Amino acid sequence: MAPVDPPVPRGGLPVTALYTAGVWAWSERPGADRYASVATRRVFGTVEGVLRIAGWFVRNAPSLRHGLVQRHVMLDALVHEALAQGATTVLELAAGLSPRGTAFTATHDVAWTEVDLPEVVSYKAALLARDPQGQAVSARPTLTRLPADLRGADLVDLTGTDGPTMVLAEGLLMYLDDAARRDLLHRIAARLRPAGGWVAFDYVPPADKPPPGWVARLLGAWMRRFTGGEGLAENPTSQADVLDDLRSAGFSEVRTLAPSDAPDAWAVPHLDTRTEQRVFTARMAPEDA
Repeated sequence: MAPVDPPVPRGGLPVTALYTAGVWAWSERPGADRYASVATRRVFGTVEGVLRIAGWFVRNAPSLRHGLVQRHVMLDALVHEALAQGATTVLELAAGLSPRGTAFTATHDVAWTEVDLPEVVSYKAALLARDPQGQAVSARPTLTRLPADLRGADLVDLTGTDGPTMVLAEGLLMYLDDAARRDLLHRIAARLRPAGGWVAFDYVPPADKPPPGWVARLLGAWMRRFTGGEGLAENPTSQADVLDDLRSAGFSEVRTLAPSDAPDAWAVPHLDTRTEQRVFTARMAPEDA
């Protein structure tokens, strides 16, 4: 008998989480099969259909799904870098249905903590409970899921400060205004400062994007309706602003990369496809350094 999908919680799971889970399954990212479902396939197909229609009116529009795969691969590479430099813990904020923790804890001795809203954490657990393989993932002592609202959450109280840590925030900062972004970076810095560590996130500053045309505005309005009002924060922010925010929070070795800038060893795919992605990363020295 085929595993039965759990019901999607009404109003408690962002549609973007279902879409990205569909992207990870489409691109066959490690661990993605554990979180694929009828709902993720349906949302992925719906969004891709709308984007295909929009592409009839916008020449050479960036590909969303290819860009999401690129950012996922780049963030994976930064996790590998952090582990090679001594990270013992990974903290994945707004983890959604990301398969990253599932994949890394299968092959690395690392303590991995995912944080997201209670409804998302419960739904992810229910997806894993569908079959013995998923149940084995849930039973791993190195993989923890914490329900929390990241708006204002004290990351030190939530997770402790043991060991050098890599903090990931994939697909999160684009929804934060300038003040909320700075606040989050300062809270991440406070979490990392005692033992040191790294932060990595994706973000395409609005100031670096061309002004949207009527099709993009129409698509944005449709997406907000489709996602229950969830929209991107359109701040007049530039790459330099984000780098300055990281430095003001106490980070060093601050850098930003587009997919085309990534080292060949990262094997970032789809470089011949037009995408719109950028990753930021920085290091926090431990207090006793």
